[in-house]
Amino acid sequence: MPVGSKDNVVTFAAIAALIILIASVNYVNITTARASIRAKEVGVRKTLGGSKVALVMQFLCESVIVCSLALILAIALGELFLSAFESITGLKLLENLFTGLMQFGTVALIALAIGLIAGLYPAFYLTAFEPVRVLKGQIHSRSGSKNRFRNALV
Repeated sequence: MPVGSKDNVVTFAAIAALIILIASVNYVNITTARASIRAKEVGVRKTLGGSKVALVMQFLCESVIVCSLALILAIALGELFLSAFESITGLKLLENLFTGLMQFGTVALIALAIGLIAGLYPAFYLTAFEPVRVLKGQIHSRSGSKNRFRNALV
């Protein structure tokens, strides 16, 4: 079996990390842009006694679920296209995508970390709405440093 170049592995790992970073920034932007849709939900939950911690946990869990679904889709597509890639190139790359429980656990932990990190800002952004203003329909637009943060992400 031919051995690959360490430089190629580092380059492809850096490209993969950049793609994950771009996807996370995109998730943050989409979630905060859709905040006005979820604002009434947050206002009602806070009015009925929901704590900020419970709301943050809910939004973080949603982010982790989205990331987990993306991981499952990526694994399925990887398995599907791996055999096609091997038949086109004539190279046998892998027997299985995951060779052991340790490798699968590592990938699952990385997906969990990405889901938590990508969900932190939207979770705190959405729970910062004031229930009275939201329920009156006076959703305030963010200004100042928070708006600059979103502009920097874009």
